[in-house]
Amino acid sequence: MVGNKCKLCNKEYKPERTSRVSFYCSRRCSALANPLFMRGRKAVNKIVKDCVCGKKFLSYLSDKRKYCSRKCYHKSLLKYSPKLGLSINKRAKFYRKNNYHNYHDNCPDCNGLKLKTAKRCIVCKGKATSGINSPYYKGGYENHLWHNKKRRIKEMNAKGSHSLEQWQELKKKYDYMCLCCKEKEPFIVLSEDHIIPLSKNGSDNIENIQPLCRSCNSRKYNKIINYVELHNLTATIGL
Repeated sequence: MVGNKCKLCNKEYKPERTSRVSFYCSRRCSALANPLFMRGRKAVNKIVKDCVCGKKFLSYLSDKRKYCSRKCYHKSLLKYSPKLGLSINKRAKFYRKNNYHNYHDNCPDCNGLKLKTAKRCIVCKGKATSGINSPYYKGGYENHLWHNKKRRIKEMNAKGSHSLEQWQELKKKYDYMCLCCKEKEPFIVLSEDHIIPLSKNGSDNIENIQPLCRSCNSRKYNKIINYVELHNLTATIGL
């Protein structure tokens, strides 16, 4: 059986088994050929419009649309304002680039540009945390722990400070011995104990530090006990 030919696109199609006589292969062809057609009992005026992309689309007479889809609409917007197609981060970066004087300041080390919220620029920050200044430089994990300890003490707003070399000299002075239980390394692990605790406004100077093992340090808790004086007293008496 030979199919019917569409009056609009000349495409052969097989008509549906209905009493209605059809002249078009699809509803789209029917609507394009007859702008005024019936939907239910009401006459609806539809017109065919040309989109920017070259496609044709149906629209009402009262509709002011000029584009067949949202994609074409956004493409047309990008011609007038290119920033609309960018993400929020890229738009913020674009704004900071044009208004850098509101966000940037001079770096104190190299006199270059840096963010106002930062202490120094990216290059100077990399130099300050690399090489000898790096927490992992030649000290390994112990040096990293030392930097973490210093950071916690700084957060407590403690007065004074001491270096890693001073702590090593203090341990060597007392022959790597815990001043409380008299055990020596490597059988124990010595830790820094503040004679006047930091919680009671004690300083972080080396004069306020005594070497204790971890168990003795935790037993002492936040009491003020000077084991250095007791050790010197017993040494003078000869006990």
